[in-house]
Amino acid sequence: MNYKVMIFDIDGTLVDDDHNFTNRTKEAIKRLYDQGVILGLASGRTIGQLQQHAKEWGLEGYFKVLIALNGASLYDGINNKEYDFFRLKREWIKEIIEMMQVYKEDAKCHIYNDELTIFFKEDEDFRKYKMTGRKVIAAETIDEMCQYEVPKVLFKTTLEKSEEIESYAKAHCTENYEVVRTQPIYLEFVCKGCTKAYGLKYFCEHNNIDLKDVASFGDTSNDNNMLEVSGLGVCLANGSEDTKKIADVVTKEDNNHDGLAKFIEENLL
Repeated sequence: MNYKVMIFDIDGTLVDDDHNFTNRTKEAIKRLYDQGVILGLASGRTIGQLQQHAKEWGLEGYFKVLIALNGASLYDGINNKEYDFFRLKREWIKEIIEMMQVYKEDAKCHIYNDELTIFFKEDEDFRKYKMTGRKVIAAETIDEMCQYEVPKVLFKTTLEKSEEIESYAKAHCTENYEVVRTQPIYLEFVCKGCTKAYGLKYFCEHNNIDLKDVASFGDTSNDNNMLEVSGLGVCLANGSEDTKKIADVVTKEDNNHDGLAKFIEENLL
């Protein structure tokens, strides 16, 4: 199978559960790059964070497509351009946070972009982020959380109540925004229409690439649209059931056993 573009989710796909990027995965990515495949990352992280990950992996410059913030932003490395597509309005952010106060003990809110992370109250995650040197703010009021228009509002839930909280959140979304699960304990509110597929389509349209020539890889619900529009959609064995159902292929091994690298070696090299 020959594909011009390959796009990879990170957590649960490109790295293992401990966020390790294995040597086997690195070699598989390098071989694809050497064959002329246009490589990309698609994640809830910012463009700056994705570029930093590539540098840490020793793959700086390898990824020409960066679909960031689950489709709210895009870096087109072919044309060296950045795009911002979606931003939640401040009044929507306030509405979301107030609505989620029902679960304030089980769903901790924070908002971030490349420059700043805002937490609702000082907690353990706030202290961890502060130690990294990032600029962080511990907001004391909901109004302080709503200082900027941002691509998403993230809630870190407890595993025990994650499904209950997700159901509640979906039932209370408006015509302006929706909620998506990005990891087992992470829920993110984004603008309607903000998906990884949106960023992928935009990149392909502006570089004369047919979506059938794209292979994409993911593991959970926020990857679904991207896998659906691609010529090949691959879900890792550890993926969520909804993502496995819409994928063209499910890998034999999971992300903790080089499932992605083995699939690439056996089918794409």
